[in-house]
Amino acid sequence: TLSPLRNALSENLVDFGRETLAVHPQAGLWCDVIAFQERLTDCETHGHGYDQVCPRCLVALQEAVDLYTGDFLAGFSLRDSAGFDDWQFFEADRLRREFSGVLERLVMIQKEQGNLQTAIENARRWLSLDPLNEAAHRALIGLYAQSGQRNAALRQYRECVRILDQELGVHPLEQTTQLYETVKENRLELPVSGVNYVESDNPHIPGKEAAPQSMSQTPLIGRTLEWEKLTQIYDELRQNGVFAAITGEPGIGKTRLAQEFISYLQGRGAVTLAVRCYIGESNLAFSPIIDLLRQGLSQTQESNWWQGLHPRWLSEVALLVPELSTIIPDLPPPQSFEGLGAQSRFYEGVSQVLNALVSGSLPGLIFIDNLEWADESTLDLLAYLARRMQDRPLLLLVAGQTNLTLLEQVLTEVRQQGYGLHLSLSPLKPEHTLALIEQLENPAQPFSSDFKQQLIAASQGLPSFLVEYLHAALEGEIRSDVAASYWPVPMGLRGMLQARLANLSSTGTQILQAAAVIGRRFEIDLLQTASGRSEEEIILGIEELIAQNLIREVSVQTLPQILPNRMVVGYDFKQEQVRTLVLDEISLVRSRLLHRRVAEALVEQPRLPSQRIPSGQIAFHFQQAGLSDQAAHYYFQAGQDARTLHANADALTHFQSALALGYPKKPKILVEIGDLHTLMGDYIQAIQQYEAAAAFSPPDILPSIEQKLGRVYLRRGLWEQAACHFEAALYDLEALPLEQQKAFESEVRTDWAFACHREGKSDQAKLLAKESLASAESSADPLALAQVHNLLGILARADQQLDLALAHLSQSQAFARKLDIPGAQITALNNLALAHADQDDYPR
Repeated sequence: TLSPLRNALSENLVDFGRETLAVHPQAGLWCDVIAFQERLTDCETHGHGYDQVCPRCLVALQEAVDLYTGDFLAGFSLRDSAGFDDWQFFEADRLRREFSGVLERLVMIQKEQGNLQTAIENARRWLSLDPLNEAAHRALIGLYAQSGQRNAALRQYRECVRILDQELGVHPLEQTTQLYETVKENRLELPVSGVNYVESDNPHIPGKEAAPQSMSQTPLIGRTLEWEKLTQIYDELRQNGVFAAITGEPGIGKTRLAQEFISYLQGRGAVTLAVRCYIGESNLAFSPIIDLLRQGLSQTQESNWWQGLHPRWLSEVALLVPELSTIIPDLPPPQSFEGLGAQSRFYEGVSQVLNALVSGSLPGLIFIDNLEWADESTLDLLAYLARRMQDRPLLLLVAGQTNLTLLEQVLTEVRQQGYGLHLSLSPLKPEHTLALIEQLENPAQPFSSDFKQQLIAASQGLPSFLVEYLHAALEGEIRSDVAASYWPVPMGLRGMLQARLANLSSTGTQILQAAAVIGRRFEIDLLQTASGRSEEEIILGIEELIAQNLIREVSVQTLPQILPNRMVVGYDFKQEQVRTLVLDEISLVRSRLLHRRVAEALVEQPRLPSQRIPSGQIAFHFQQAGLSDQAAHYYFQAGQDARTLHANADALTHFQSALALGYPKKPKILVEIGDLHTLMGDYIQAIQQYEAAAAFSPPDILPSIEQKLGRVYLRRGLWEQAACHFEAALYDLEALPLEQQKAFESEVRTDWAFACHREGKSDQAKLLAKESLASAESSADPLALAQVHNLLGILARADQQLDLALAHLSQSQAFARKLDIPGAQITALNNLALAHADQDDYPR
């Protein structure tokens, strides 16, 4: 094909290589793609920032819009050429995103100029590129309202609601709803645009100097008071520990202060553990706690740090980090996750192990960052740890946003007891912001005083915003000699990030999209599977992203029992805003493809038998991929996993998600939800869930549901209703397998007898107890025997037959001890104590 092509065309028209084919740059051919990109490049050479538009820009942007008549190579494909298909897909995606940016800029500037009808036409075209783009919906709503078409604005909002619900199953963002309410109440004001119109098209472009340091490397300025409080409270640590929290708005420097303090303690020889919470892991129970434990284990491989800890505490923690059983052999199995005190035992086990991991010659430090993204179970466990700092020389430090209700409640409690510290960070004062600017600017070419004042005003005292503005100034993205009225407002930070992302290659963009979908620290294997790129392409792409200061390398020392003598290298986004921005710009089809790949990779990921499958994470990705059946299955599995970890709130959320996605075994999941509501004391909800389960259940599980209903009414003190359900459970007894009937019958009659006893029907209670004992002895089930002997002891004590009561209760304790069931032992011991007290045997 190439040979006749070369003969048919002039020699300088097409360039041929061994691997490439291209139109020669000097061939004189006109190409719409090249012309389109020339118009965009032209807008970047007028001496102003990305978020500014001058008269020349308006002409170039409109010409670019006229050039874009369809997607790149629309309708064209090659047979059996996956490489070409990938290249074509990403080129089309890149050009579509650039076109979307052009339309957005045009819409904003046309709105400011009052050219509303043209702005509406461009906004419609902008929205047609991606109907899920809420920014385009908001632009149309605002434009309709400003042009007097209030009804059209309200219809546009409803269209946005319909599309988001139909395609993603989500509600509009809060700012979209607020705009709708504003339009509905007819109080819309002209919003401030993220694009500024510049009258001049001065072609001067400032020279590019070295970019400023990253936020983690900037000097700590303006935090002297907070630093002194931290060091003082640490130096005063003796026998008891302290719970400290650093709070403030995003970008204010919470992490920076904590990092500096951790480095200071490490220099003094203290043992420190530091982790962060991730926005995509709020559905993973105890994720940051697991990271803390594994980090601590990797740091203490050469020591017997567990000496002095009771094996029971270690076996509780092995639920979270199963590899602990490999490090410490012969651990007893963890106790049941049901029953009295189970959650407290688990929390105390984690507390004891964490304290041991950071113990040393100096008090240890545990730091958890981004607490606003922690799961509910982690927050509950942290509250437990914070309230029990006595006799534990430890500094428990957290950082998060200021709107965490549980954090504020716990802080109030511990501060009243004298071992709490709350550092609420305020924006930097102007003099501190100025000092930071002078530390970061290029000494050879310092900024002018006016420009520094503009930086102070634009950053609003937020160090991370300031660093981004400085980076933009030193890279020539914004002018240091432009008047303040032409400066982009903080929302222009998004535009700066978009400009940085636009410079990425198609491979870098694809890898960044896959990384954003993964959601947290990502490794090469998972990234390669999700992105569909080769290993070499992944490595080159990662190097590009690191060079662009978008991601950073994170190394984790693995435990030798898992991967001997190996350092696992992962990567993470340097800024969560970058990840969020990348996610926003991925098309729905591409997003679903990536989520499916990540979910399937997590399912197939090799792991040790002791390692837990990340069911919640897998379920989330399947759900985002639109695969409801698979998502429901893994949400159910995640709920069961969370229950074993006593993360009841997370388990409830997972089960409800599985139910909403159509989990096929509906009665089973409704019973699980009812059990959780019972454990959490929400008996009304528990009854509703059990009743719903009973309505859908087959005959073989109906008796157990009736028993559960009876026990909830028993807890509420509604004896008659409880007895009614126990009787119904016995009525359906024959539906159970024959070998289960006697034990189940004994349990139900025991519960029924107890309800009769509390209701004052002693004769009926004794008769039911006698029948229950016969069934229990027939089944030889130890749990049934423990329960019925406990009941007989209660009845005998009520009749003042104390010797008989002691005999029954002693048998109940013996059967419970044989089963190693704490709840049954507690019940027997409690009733034994009451019976001994009746005999005035108080020491016993």
